[in-house]
Amino acid sequence: MAGRKCTIVYPGCLQSPPPPRSHVPKIRCSKCDSSVICFMDYEWDSSVDYLFFRNNYPDFERLRPKLRKKKGSSAYACQCSSTSVTTQVAADKASLRWFCASH
Repeated sequence: MAGRKCTIVYPGCLQSPPPPRSHVPKIRCSKCDSSVICFMDYEWDSSVDYLFFRNNYPDFERLRPKLRKKKGSSAYACQCSSTSVTTQVAADKASLRWFCASH
């Protein structure tokens, strides 16, 4: 169904994005209007902040200093926010302004 949109976005461990980074298809942020990116088998360091993402998104090499290897986890980010997940979680429950732009 072209044009179909999800009512709730669930960031979670994806099955097969190209390592180590992938733009998450059709998921965008309504605050910064950027695509969401995913780093499999990584989590974000607790010290990441808004300016870090504004200055370094989406460059993996520039983001790498704040990424920590963690098997089974996925680090997601847009240009203004981030989350690390090991299971699916609703974006609205994680205080993220991410939405499905359609399938």
